[in-house]
Amino acid sequence: CAPMAAVLLAIIPVGTVTLRLNTASGQRVPVVLSHVCACHAINSHPSSMMARRGGRPRLSVMDASVSATRAELLARCSAAPPNGVGASLEEDNAVHAIVTELEVFCRPEPTRMPLSGVWQLVYTSSTGGSSGKVGPFVGRVTQTMVDDSIFINAVEFFGGAVRLALEAERKVLDSKRIRVTFRETAVSVFGRRVFRKAIKGSGVWVQRYVDEGLRVMDTPSLFVLRKVGDVNDSSMSV
Repeated sequence: CAPMAAVLLAIIPVGTVTLRLNTASGQRVPVVLSHVCACHAINSHPSSMMARRGGRPRLSVMDASVSATRAELLARCSAAPPNGVGASLEEDNAVHAIVTELEVFCRPEPTRMPLSGVWQLVYTSSTGGSSGKVGPFVGRVTQTMVDDSIFINAVEFFGGAVRLALEAERKVLDSKRIRVTFRETAVSVFGRRVFRKAIKGSGVWVQRYVDEGLRVMDTPSLFVLRKVGDVNDSSMSV
């Protein structure tokens, strides 16, 4: 199966892609396709890349490669310290390398993909407060999409007893970049707001990979977030 896939894809010279394929023995074999655009190859040869068994479509080579790379990225992030805070140089390099591999498969115009629900930070190379580190503590960092433009970044400590929240607005600049403008911050203790203040500040975030359950971006620090649920009332405000 792997050699056939390599032959089918290698006929179309357009870019460079590395696929991870499983052989019949279960061994994972990387297949490097020089000067190949895998998306174009698969779209151009659907009958070659898709087989049916019992009337049900099987995953294409591209789908399998994306799935394997996503899984490897999440595994690397999980193996690192919480949120990536204090990760070794080796761990950080490994995560960056997999992200570079994964972004080849990013759909066109990731900034225009509709976003909803609650997303949790699983890894960042940032050493600032956006990593969820405050003093000696590292909190659970989430990003809640309120609507198409407003979102809430929050850090929770001690099981949610203390919550720091930041409201921001995003605006699409082009197919990969969004401008984020910060508007308000607040602190809550046991669900009661004890501090609230308007703030100013902005930045440009570059989307490197986006799908229904995973987002990777540079702010310019690397951030990896996975979707963990839907929006609830408590997460929709600072």
